[in-house]
Amino acid sequence: MRYVAAYLLATLGGNKSPSASDITDILSSVGIDVDPERLDVVIKELDGKDIDEVGLWLMSFKFKLQLRDVGVNN
Repeated sequence: MRYVAAYLLATLGGNKSPSASDITDILSSVGIDVDPERLDVVIKELDGKDIDEVGLWLMSFKFKLQLRDVGVNN
């Protein structure tokens, strides 16, 4: 999730296609170590996607997790 969040931050900052280096810079600035293999997967999955749709998907996913945590739809 941290890689996706950093990717979204970079795009909100105006970078239409963040690189692995861009994401690593964002995460390392707050003391988070990066797994290059996982980061590559995230970048490949998000590259070219509409960021608004990605954000909506993340909110939907988080909402579903919250429902699960309170015992709805188990």
